[in-house]
Order: sequence, then C-alpha cells, then structure tokens
Amino acid sequence: MAVIERINHGPVSGIRVGRFNKGINTTFVVYQYQDVLIDTGPINQWQYINKFVDEKDLNHVLITHHHEDHSGNAYHLLKQKKLSVLTNNLCQQLLKQTYSIPFIQKLIWGTAKAVSAQLLPANFISDQGLNLDIILTPGHTEDMSCFHDKENGFLFTGDLYIASKVRYYHKDEDLEKQIQSLNKVLTLDFDTAFCPHRGIMKNGKKDITNKRDFILELSSTVKSLAKSGLPVKEIRKQLLGKEDMFTLMSKFHFTKQGLIDACLALPENP
Repeated sequence: MAVIERINHGPVSGIRVGRFNKGINTTFVVYQYQDVLIDTGPINQWQYINKFVDEKDLNHVLITHHHEDHSGNAYHLLKQKKLSVLTNNLCQQLLKQTYSIPFIQKLIWGTAKAVSAQLLPANFISDQGLNLDIILTPGHTEDMSCFHDKENGFLFTGDLYIASKVRYYHKDEDLEKQIQSLNKVLTLDFDTAFCPHRGIMKNGKKDITNKRDFILELSSTVKSLAKSGLPVKEIRKQLLGKEDMFTLMSKFHFTKQGLIDACLALPENP
C-alpha cells in the first residue's frame, strides 16, 4: 500500500503509512519537525519512509519507545542515512535486542532489527536548534517517553494517547503508571498533540484529559459492579463485550479481560 496520507501542521510534516488501512491501529504517522524525525515507522513500510526522509533535511531520529512500529526503521536510518538515533536509557537497552512478537504484529508491522542508539538527554537541542524536553511516561511500556516543545505548545505523545476510550489491555502494560503519566503530561503547557496513530490532535490536552477520565470512570464502574457481587467475566461482558478476533490473533497479548482486571487492581487514588 502506498502512503495513505500526507500531514502538515505549521512546522511539522508527516506521512501516514501502513500495510493495511483498517483503522488507526493498523497505520502509523512518522513526524518530521525541523531536522528531527520522531519515531521511525514499521520496517515493512521502509520504501515510503525512505522517500519521505530523502525529501527532508534531517540530522536526528528520536524514538519514543521500543515497539516495532516506532523503532522498525531505526536500523536503516542509522546504517543507510547516517542519522543519529537517540532514545532514553531503558529504550536504548531494549533496542539492542530482537523480540518474538505475535503473528498479528508481524503481519501489520514486521519485525524490527536490533540497533544501538545514543542516549537522549533530558533536554534535547538539535543541530538546527529545535529544543525538546524529554518526558518519561511509563505505563504503555516501561521505556516510553513523550517529547515536549514548550515554546510552540506541541507534545509528541508516542503511544500515551491512541484513543480516548480504551477497550483492550496489553499484558505488558501498567494501568496505574499510565494514569500517572497522563497526569504528568497534563501539567505541561501545550495545545496540539501529535499521536503516531490518531494523528494531529488540535485539542490535545482535552483529548488526553478525556482518556484519563475514561479510565478512572471505567475503573470506578468495574469496582462498583464487583462489590455488588457480579463476577469479573460478567463485568467484562457487560462493559466491553466478548473477547474477539483481535484478542485471538494477538495470542491473548491484548485482552478486554486484562483491562477489567487492571481496573480492579487500581488503587483509589492512582
């Protein structure tokens, strides 16, 4: 599949790519901001990322976290394009490894190659002077970061957002840390958020607030139903429905039941 969409928002440009175009979770937006590429896109879309990169005057690649849709082309960008690839310390360590991933992820994104990245400082200034604060935001993964341009009110969210209403939970996620990270970025000064799946969110702070509030409300409802004596599987069916093909194809890495269980485990004031 060719480039699905070209994106421009002020000084930020991007392309949405994907082997499939079956909703936001099967496509990916790679953003370019001055001389910086933010996340790399999946390796099976390299031919399109390659052309996009060649159009730009780039010096650096910043990676939010190690998942294959975000880091898949880091190897090519380092080896072929000679760009500096940077990320936080934990993500550095994870990128040095390769991972066995479920078939559905291989099908949609492909498998990333191991790569050695440079350490991203807490405040990053590019060769052309782009100034970004690196905000550690664990929860979706332990190694995730968001990138904040406080001068222009931009936030590059990695997978902190994706959607306001959560329906699945990955076995490696930590819901309490997600809420803490959502609260953390909501203290920042920004309006526009750039999500690699959802796209440009002009009311980004409101959207992120809505996600935080949805999780808290869902957790409150789950706990109330559990206190009433409703079994947890019935709670899942009532609130989220049955497990579906996505859960099966992910080999139960993504489940609705996991989200219900995580809501039950949340402390009262996460």
